[in-house]
Amino acid sequence: MKTGEEILVGQGGGVALLADDIHSVRVDGDLPVRHLHLYGRALETLSHRTSFDVDAETCKTMDIGVKSRVAEGEGESMESNSA
Repeated sequence: MKTGEEILVGQGGGVALLADDIHSVRVDGDLPVRHLHLYGRALETLSHRTSFDVDAETCKTMDIGVKSRVAEGEGESMESNSA
């Protein structure tokens, strides 16, 4: 696996990728930034995202971190939690 093209996306800019494209994000500097990623579905429903380590030549299923809601078909429904 090799790193391909590098694209600098600055303030007000954007880039579109296809479903099988691989990307990474790097933030330079000390100032706080916000970036928006749209994946077509809510992050908590994307259970098969893959994280790649180019240097180690490894990959693994990516943990999405903070979940904003329970993914459809997983866990209890909102209705069963109401009193």
